[in-house]
Amino acid sequence: MNNLATKIQQKQEQSQQVKTKKITIKKKRDITIGEKFLIVAFLGVVLIASVQIINNSLILYKENQLLQQIEADISKQEKANEELIVYIDELKNPQLILKKAEELGLDITSINDKGTKNE
Repeated sequence: MNNLATKIQQKQEQSQQVKTKKITIKKKRDITIGEKFLIVAFLGVVLIASVQIINNSLILYKENQLLQQIEADISKQEKANEELIVYIDELKNPQLILKKAEELGLDITSINDKGTKNE
């Protein structure tokens, strides 16, 4: 019986050793230095690219605002030019010119006489 008890005890020890071996075999894989470098380099490139994209969009936004301001100034100036053209057309009216000349004391008959005498 003694022999049988030692065999059972040996089998239990062997099964415990097998179990412990399986546990120690399962080891988590570490990240190597090269992989860490690649991850950091990739994250750096992504960071730089995102900053560049944000910078470009900011520049485009400012340029667009400037363009809109210039277009608004151009439309104001065109409106002012149109108003001045209308004002010039009003001032070209012969009746208005005659009225202003009479207010200033000019006589139309004297102008007509001078014109006919020169001919």
